[in-house]
Amino acid sequence: KVKDEISYLYGNVPMPYSMYFSGGEAFHYSADFARVGWNSSRGGSHGCINISTENGQWVYDTIPQGTPIVVRGTVGGQYDGN
Repeated sequence: KVKDEISYLYGNVPMPYSMYFSGGEAFHYSADFARVGWNSSRGGSHGCINISTENGQWVYDTIPQGTPIVVRGTVGGQYDGN
């Protein structure tokens, strides 16, 4: 959980109320993703789940760290926690 996260990897983008669930993937808000949407020429989503700041705050305040997260409709194997 990181309340005031910043993505230094993707241009110092604020990602408020980030909740990491699989290595570097997280629930968080992204103004860029909200404005542009999925864009294959820019790489699309890198695995995170973009949610509103309000919903991000609810997830951050309500879901305990370590709660199992299931993401359906994805490609790839199961994350082993390492």
